[in-house]
Amino acid sequence: MEEVRKFPGIVPPVITVFDSQGEIDGERSKKFIQHLIDEGVHGIFVAGSTGESSLMNMNQRKEIIDIGVEAARGKVPLFAGTGHNATRIAVELSKYAQDAGADGVIVSLPHYPKPTQEALYHHYKTVAEQVNIPLFVYNWPGQYGLDIEPEIVANLAKDGYIRGIKDTHDDIDHTAEIIRLTEGKITVWVGFESRILPS
Repeated sequence: MEEVRKFPGIVPPVITVFDSQGEIDGERSKKFIQHLIDEGVHGIFVAGSTGESSLMNMNQRKEIIDIGVEAARGKVPLFAGTGHNATRIAVELSKYAQDAGADGVIVSLPHYPKPTQEALYHHYKTVAEQVNIPLFVYNWPGQYGLDIEPEIVANLAKDGYIRGIKDTHDDIDHTAEIIRLTEGKITVWVGFESRILPS
């Protein structure tokens, strides 16, 4: 497995600021991102679960990607959440993020209807083949009711489709197994603060 560029450090998932009408407040969202950058984070992750992307329409998801790219440009890497249950929509959002200037995409597991592990592999393979920026798996079994096996993560990495994973997992052994199988050659973020030091 080739060594790939890593993105170490703290990369927080960012809240999206909405106005009273449910529209994105771009200026306040940018100010919040700037606050995090000023505090010393190593990257920014917009349009994830914390950013309420699952409650957004497509235009809003693209809007918050644009806001994040603008706020982080030239300061820290910007990662865009582009996951969707439909592979074609995950591809569309990932291509949009790439064209907007994102440094990478973080793609959550498609969890409904529940796919097989083989289907997960092909989902990420398909998205990765459509973009030229780093792709990261987003695994959160407690939220999605689905878990990607460390062996699938390792195969995706070995075949050059992913650059890392955000493993929001209760079982530290799951994360450790990913690190072992990938020989420490990809970025592995943990989603829970209590897992940072053990990992």
